Order: sequence, then C-alpha cells, then structure tokens
Amino acid sequence: MIDLWGNDHDHVKHSIELLQKYEPPEGYYLAFSGGKDSIVCYDLCKKAGVKFDAHYMRAMEPPELVYFIRKHYPEVQRHLPKKTMWQLIVYNGIPPMRGGLSYCCREMKEFGGIGRLVVVGVRKQESLKRKSYQEYDVKKVKKNQIKIMIAPILNWTTDQVWQYIKHNKLSYPILYDQGYKRVGCILCPNSGSKTMQLDAIKHPKIADAYKRACVRAWDKKINPDWPTGEAMYEWWISGKSMGKDDGQGELEW
Repeated sequence: MIDLWGNDHDHVKHSIELLQKYEPPEGYYLAFSGGKDSIVCYDLCKKAGVKFDAHYMRAMEPPELVYFIRKHYPEVQRHLPKKTMWQLIVYNGIPPMRGGLSYCCREMKEFGGIGRLVVVGVRKQESLKRKSYQEYDVKKVKKNQIKIMIAPILNWTTDQVWQYIKHNKLSYPILYDQGYKRVGCILCPNSGSKTMQLDAIKHPKIADAYKRACVRAWDKKINPDWPTGEAMYEWWISGKSMGKDDGQGELEW
C-alpha cells in the first residue's frame, strides 16, 4: 500500500499516478544526481511500482556527493563525460556561465537518455525558466535529437520535497546540513557567487585547476576582454558575470 501522509498529500498521489500513466514498456531512464529532488524521484518510482534504471552523469561534483551515491545508491549506473571540464573551458575560451553559456551541462550532463522517456527532478520553483516547463515535455537537444522527459515533482515546493524525505526517512547528502541548498558541481555558476567562493575555499586544488584552465583558454584565444587568464578567472568567481542576480541567497547559515 502506498504510504500517503498528512492531510495535504495530493501532490504525492499525483506524482505517482503520473509515473504510472506514462510508464514505457522498456521502463524509465531516471536522471539521478544524488540531490534531494532526484532522491525523491527515485523513491516515487519505487512507490509507483514502475520499471526504471537510474543513471548518474559524473562531472565536477564534490567528493561528499560521489561517496553518498556509491554508499546509498550502488545500483545507479555511473557515466563519465567525453571531455573534462578543463578541456571544455579551453575549447570554449571562457568558463561556463548561466543561461546559454552553460555548455558544461549540455556536454557533461544532458547526453544521456536519448530515445528514452527520462524522469527528471526539475521543479518550477527553482527558476523563472522552469516555470514554463510541462510535466510531460519534448525538448530538442544537439544534432537534431529529441529527449522526452517527465517531471513528476515539477509543481512541488522545496518544503514538500524535504517533508517527503524526512517522512520516508530517506538518506541525503551531508552537504545540505552544511548550508548548501544545491549540491551540484564544484564552482557551478548556477549556485551563485557566494557558493562558488565557498567551494574555492573548500576545494583549493579544484579551484586552482579552474584557474589554470582559464589561463590556457586565454592563451589560446587571446581574449581582449581580460588582460590575463587569471583576471578572467577572478572576474568569473567574483559574481560580476552574473549581474544583479548573483545567487547570494544560495546558502543558508
């Protein structure tokens, strides 16, 4: 029997019914990141009784997240990208940005699930762009390929996600207890400059590798916008590239 909890559990019931409605014969491809939203999607697939296989695209995640997935989700299939972050920075001539210049997500995260019905843990509350998303959606990816996605928790709030995790006693990465709201890649620009600067302190070797990649990118392209590759890196991590919305609220202390 499905464990529906509290007086307001319609969102849980809706998500489960959505997964059952669109279940493909070969099963779902679950895009698993190890974050709170994908943890909930994983558990919803189990409660819905649908067939699925989970996949984790390794990029620049912190070791705490990698160890968490290995310990609690050993059955999740892990994949490595064709190019490293450092290679992508040199190739693009600039570190990744928000929006259209977020090439790292396209190259390192979004190549999986082509030709499958993909379960994703995106939610409308996360960004203005995602407010236009649909629970069942078809999106065009590179080389004229399409990806069909289903977002079972698209309309959930952050509070509802955490209530579900706590009620069902699901394990989650320790990073959330250390103040992080997002547990994605180290120095991800989508996390905001405050989180990026914290990452640089926690992971100095990774930060230095980013800086060295910026130097190589600048040397290759001779980008006139910065006097040196180091200057490009400092501009990037300072949050100036993010304009007014620099993501300062991405950490809770």
